[in-house]
Amino acid sequence: MNYLQKIDNIGNLLNFINSQNNFPDYEDIRNITVDAFAQNTQNYLIALNLANNLNNIEFIQNEISDQFVEHDLEIINFNFDGFIKDAFFVKSFILFENHIRQIALFYELTPNTLNVQSINTTIKNITGQNKISFINISESEIEILLFYCYLRNTMHNIGFQTQADKQINLNDVNSVISNENHTLKLTQNSANEITFTEFILLIEQVFKILIKIDSQLPKTDKIEHKLNTIGY
Repeated sequence: MNYLQKIDNIGNLLNFINSQNNFPDYEDIRNITVDAFAQNTQNYLIALNLANNLNNIEFIQNEISDQFVEHDLEIINFNFDGFIKDAFFVKSFILFENHIRQIALFYELTPNTLNVQSINTTIKNITGQNKISFINISESEIEILLFYCYLRNTMHNIGFQTQADKQINLNDVNSVISNENHTLKLTQNSANEITFTEFILLIEQVFKILIKIDSQLPKTDKIEHKLNTIGY
């Protein structure tokens, strides 16, 4: 997939995220997390637009180094594309994990009953065991969130899945990325082979599940985002 196609996909995702930023309390996680997701996606969109210049050897020689030659372009583009994708993924996961943990912290009656060291267990605590009675998402949605965590864990091993095989199926007829059926796999002792479309589709689905969870939180419960305390 070339830069222009990626730009189109990320632009669609950004527009969708912005359309969900409607919680009236600007200090609450339901506003700040959505806004932060939008900013992160916008940064990726900007990076992709700028990266399109890396196909131009004159730009590279004039703006970066005159030591590069034409046959370096493929490697330069491959490396930079992976770099900005990783940056987008890491920041997206940070925003997601913080959101889940702040919900757990807000509703736990005693420490370490909802928010625990493992983000996987924390997800299960707030969604799958009815510890918070008003949060109700499906098993398949929980599996999507957990797969997102498994994918993130591959970064500890430079993209390789060291644990047991994991697999999810994504089929969202209302997706702004792809309406087709996608099966995402992580195979033990193999590098993940998730495509760009599947990667962005997964981010979209995770974001949609966060929005669904947020819609079930009582509006009168103010969950102040940590970033608000430092002037976000």
